[in-house]
Amino acid sequence: MARAAEGLTLAILLGAASALPSRAAVERTAGVLASVETASFDWAIAGNGVNVLSELTWSNLRILAIGARGEFVLRRHLVLMADLTVGRIESGDNRDSDYAGSDRTLLYSRSNNDGGGDGLFEGEFDAGYRLDLRQRAFGRSISVIPFFGYAYRRTKFRMTDGNQTVSRPDLVSPPDAPPPVGPFPGLDSTYDARWQGPAIGVEARWAVGERHDLSLRLVYRLEAYRATANWNLRDDFAHPTSFHQETTGGGLTVTGRFGVMNRPRTKISVALEYVDWTGSGGTDTTYLATGEIEVGPLNSVNWSALTFSVGAEFGF
Repeated sequence: MARAAEGLTLAILLGAASALPSRAAVERTAGVLASVETASFDWAIAGNGVNVLSELTWSNLRILAIGARGEFVLRRHLVLMADLTVGRIESGDNRDSDYAGSDRTLLYSRSNNDGGGDGLFEGEFDAGYRLDLRQRAFGRSISVIPFFGYAYRRTKFRMTDGNQTVSRPDLVSPPDAPPPVGPFPGLDSTYDARWQGPAIGVEARWAVGERHDLSLRLVYRLEAYRATANWNLRDDFAHPTSFHQETTGGGLTVTGRFGVMNRPRTKISVALEYVDWTGSGGTDTTYLATGEIEVGPLNSVNWSALTFSVGAEFGF
């Protein structure tokens, strides 16, 4: 399903260009960018009468990415926007905590691990209507674009270089008993997360001068969330799918951009983007090596990120 979704996203984004009217009726802009992103991610589940049974966090994630963007304005007002990004998690920290008591009490296992080493893919297609205004105080143009669209993001997290920092086997029974405190070999677990759903937003663009412009973009995404994990050191779990999680949630993305025209129809821009997404009230389905299936509550999923990017845009 994930590969099919990525293929469909690519087909929609790339196919939009081929369906456009003649060049005379269209304003075309294409761009490329490079970005560095710092992010954090966490999720928690309940079970066994404990309201927070297990909690996973990834922090200090450093993601390097490249992207492409296309924009088409038809008949001066109808705007089609497409974005694609691919990247790699260069570094990060992971913490895996398990509790035998509610409200994060009776911590019986905690490991602090390497959280880097995998990647992401994301795409978004939006359609909007451009309203061209004027700001009389400065005599420069302002345009406002309300839009709606569809977004897809896939991020694959990895856990390696395991280091057990809390071990209380006396609080639980096997097979949940943790290993002794200290480094442990062989950890190579994965958590494959996917967000997809509709997006609605507005973008304001202001021509500050002859060569400079500013833009502010606000997007709210209401998305279905699905994740599949392979906990490679858990012999009591099935492999390669140890558990599956589902929920729905929403989040706001805010992007500010500053651009400079360095030659006709060519612009260099810098941008800063903040994302905050939360999901709750989902399900966690665990697949055991015996063939049994256990279903419990997924308490929450949280993703936040701050991204700085530099890009170039070309009109044609």
